[in-house]
Amino acid sequence: MKKRYKIILIVIAVLAIALFITHKILSWDEPPFDDSDLAIEWLDIPGDENALTYFNEAANLIIANKKEHDNFVEQLYDDKYNPELSTRFIERHSKAFEAFKRGLGCGKCQSPRINPLYPHLSSLQRWRALARALSVRSLHFVKLGKDEDALDAAVEIIQFGHMLENCRGSSITHSTAMAIKAIGLSRTRKVIVEAKLSPNKMRYYIEILEPFKSNEEALINTMKVQYEQERILTDQFAKVRSANPFANLRYRYGFKPNATKRLYAENTRFFIDKVSKPWPEIAHIEVSAIFDDRAMKRVANPVWPNEAGIILANSSRLLLKNKIKNSLREKISISATQLLIALKCYKIDNGDLPESLDELVPEYIDKIPIDDFDGKPLRYSKQKKIIYSVGPDMKDDGGPSAAELKKWDGPCGFLHNADDPAVKIDF
Repeated sequence: MKKRYKIILIVIAVLAIALFITHKILSWDEPPFDDSDLAIEWLDIPGDENALTYFNEAANLIIANKKEHDNFVEQLYDDKYNPELSTRFIERHSKAFEAFKRGLGCGKCQSPRINPLYPHLSSLQRWRALARALSVRSLHFVKLGKDEDALDAAVEIIQFGHMLENCRGSSITHSTAMAIKAIGLSRTRKVIVEAKLSPNKMRYYIEILEPFKSNEEALINTMKVQYEQERILTDQFAKVRSANPFANLRYRYGFKPNATKRLYAENTRFFIDKVSKPWPEIAHIEVSAIFDDRAMKRVANPVWPNEAGIILANSSRLLLKNKIKNSLREKISISATQLLIALKCYKIDNGDLPESLDELVPEYIDKIPIDDFDGKPLRYSKQKKIIYSVGPDMKDDGGPSAAELKKWDGPCGFLHNADDPAVKIDF
């Protein structure tokens, strides 16, 4: 009997030791690692020297009465233009436009460090409202016959978006900045269609737009800020506790904070390296699908070691790849706008559009801009009256349909869903 108890005790002891070792192995997390290369450099900028101070002031003045603002803007866009209403709108917001100008005059623009748990979404909405108000102002100048003022006002919106892209903001801030830039580009194209300026004056704006293309540093900084926020969220996520102790134990096995942060860091470094690479080198990179309900359930109930961390980190690859893709769409939008100006100048001088873009060089434009998706010159169809890109799939389908084109170049400049980015030639 004693021998049996002794054997049972030995078996229990062995099982306890085995369980203890298994627990230690499964709950082991790798040590912290060096991620200093991904640290973002924050500048010490006094408030009165930070463009964001004045942009926020202007946006707050514009949006002081949101309902009134929305009603005004809806009634003032393009085919709904009302000269009396537009004049009242611009006069009422003269102080906002003055504050905006002061912001453009600042050499630096930096966003405050944002806790990812409490993003500053209200600021982003106000900036969009300011951009739309500035677009109305540009339209008003066109209707008054002040074409240069109209183009300058449209370019200022592009500059506004460009400065926000460079403000070391979050990924959401960068996306908002791109949308604002798109509003400015959309308005610029509409002004070009109606403008009665000489070719010499219009060609000047081709050069003005060129510096707004290159923004790789801003994209890299955005990726670094995103990584900083992912680190914070990972630490917060690791502190989550359930009332069920077994669920907590399973989560300890299924989520490793340091290992997860390392995966985030590797993803960020990988895509930072790809920012300056041609799209064909990026297009084939596999990324996980949208973070759906199934993935959420697996994160909440992980089974394998660090399964939750792996799913979360893989989802960031999709965001990083899309950032690069949308950045290329933006560059193409600027290049297409430059070509539109060159085509308008050509038509003024020759009475018709050219058969080929080659006829624009060198008198109207120095060279045909590149389609950043395949590295070849942007496409043009005189018959369809469009300038277009082959898009992320790098297949030339002859340009988008009318419905797709409307989605690409709408009044608010939504450009992220266009398969084949294009610009219509309405002259």
